[in-house]
Amino acid sequence: MIPRITIADTYLALWCLYLLQGTLYDSEAFMGKILLVIILLVSISYTIYAIFYNKLPSYFKALNALLIMFSIYGFLHILTGTSTGWQHIPTFYYIKDIYLAFLPIYFFYVNVRQGKFDERKLKVWIFIFFAVATASYYKTQFTFDGQEKTNNIGYVFLSLLPITTIYKNKRIVQILLLSYCSFFMIISMKRGAILIGVAVLLLLLYDILKGSSNIKTKTISLILVVSLFMGITYYVEYLLAHSDFFVFRINQTMEGDSSTRDVIYSNYYDFFINQIDAFSLFFGNGADATIRLLGNYAHNDWLEIAINNGILGIILYSVYFICFFKAWHKIPRHTIIKVALGTSLLILFAKSFFSMSYFITPVYTSCLIGYCMAMKEKPIKKIT
Repeated sequence: MIPRITIADTYLALWCLYLLQGTLYDSEAFMGKILLVIILLVSISYTIYAIFYNKLPSYFKALNALLIMFSIYGFLHILTGTSTGWQHIPTFYYIKDIYLAFLPIYFFYVNVRQGKFDERKLKVWIFIFFAVATASYYKTQFTFDGQEKTNNIGYVFLSLLPITTIYKNKRIVQILLLSYCSFFMIISMKRGAILIGVAVLLLLLYDILKGSSNIKTKTISLILVVSLFMGITYYVEYLLAHSDFFVFRINQTMEGDSSTRDVIYSNYYDFFINQIDAFSLFFGNGADATIRLLGNYAHNDWLEIAINNGILGIILYSVYFICFFKAWHKIPRHTIIKVALGTSLLILFAKSFFSMSYFITPVYTSCLIGYCMAMKEKPIKKIT
């Protein structure tokens, strides 16, 4: 029986349409703005409902505190600030990006708890997620005019790795999905995504092998895992022989070239610890202060938050990850959500040190986190 369409399906459909701006329709079109407003309104509504009408686990209490802080800083930035930095980034982007990253977690938590979104639906939507991510990759590639450059969509495919666990009992499907993600992470040439992706991929493949219950399934799983490794190896060898840019990126990595991140981190760290004003040290310099004062994002969550939100922000962000870890740790072993939530946590935490993890959390990750947090508890009712 085909599950009926619910608010969760509509919400995801709106998200996919929003992410396809620049592909299905012009990125400056009014349609994108309308979709953004609808998504934000629905997300805020469900967040308020989740907070005031549900007994939330400790993970959400930490997330609540973090969001309250971000909201205060974001709205103050809108009321008192101007377009930020040489790129003239609108002041509302700060709060918009944070809300788009975190609020869908509440939405999916509520809908999974109410039985409006379940494993059957996620198994269908995962293929739509992959299609949208692929379209986003080629949209970005099109802007390069045939030049070889790094493509940030590599991080999007990294975020899709954990969700493949939904097909853990169908190993061929999961291996094919993992192979697809691996291919796009490699050709995106985003070194951070590749390094984290290797670690996550090894954990997921280990889980596949460990979860095989008898000789037959163990043999099939081993063959699939070896095939994946061989496919990745042959493809890397092909790129080494035919792509000068891939060889250049490999050489950069081997030589310790961090794309000036070491200089950026040093400058931002020195700025933070040398602040004379105790208020700025503890409460920060306000939303988007890194761009206002130093000309660019820190490309490191901890430095970004330290300068924008001060020691207070660092404490709340640390508590958030601690509660995230505790929520994962309490899940029984050998369950799908244990692996899915654990690898999601690993990706977000690792990204926080050399990327913009809390600013750019894809809806695929938020969906999975909300799903896993709800599945830790018994859903209220089933989809009819």
